Amino acid sequence: MFSDDTLMTANIVALGIPIKDPQGCVVGWEQLPDSTMVRYLMSTLGKDEDFGEEVTLHHTADEGIDIARWIDKEIEEKQKASRGD
Repeated sequence: MFSDDTLMTANIVALGIPIKDPQGCVVGWEQLPDSTMVRYLMSTLGKDEDFGEEVTLHHTADEGIDIARWIDKEIEEKQKASRGD
């Protein structure tokens, strides 16, 4: 539970807290986004998406890429995001 609270707080710090007008447009900030926290989150939590400090190649040009598997993975990730997982 502590980890979840910490991650939620880190997301708030990274993304900031916008002030929105009645139409939902951002007109200012209660808390400005923090670029350092964005970089930290991307380099740690984004490692699987290759946002880390080091680049790791999972395939070589000789091996090729399984396009069907890649498409299935992309669809699955978009479905998770839409469900809020």
